Amino acid sequence: MNKLEQAWFSQLSMFSFEGERVNGLRAQAIKFKIGGNAFYKPDMTGWRGGRLTAWECKGMAVKNIDRGKLALKVAAHQWPEVDFWLVWKQDGQWQQQRILP
Repeated sequence: MNKLEQAWFSQLSMFSFEGERVNGLRAQAIKFKIGGNAFYKPDMTGWRGGRLTAWECKGMAVKNIDRGKLALKVAAHQWPEVDFWLVWKQDGQWQQQRILP
């Protein structure tokens, strides 16, 4: 994991996410098939409120966020039973966006 991913992993490990504790938190542990021979591997996954949740950490570069959103949109569409989140840090604060199917 890079520094940003490590920071978010620590955040999830020590605290809760949106008021719920994250159980079974793992880094880069699951691959989701999104079509043909294409797979998407989120930066981390865990169980929150009885649902599998996946997080993708991106730097502030607009290009990286756009690319991250594209992969997440495809994964969210293919795997609606999983909650997908895009997270980034802006002005020292964590920002997050749920990616809907």
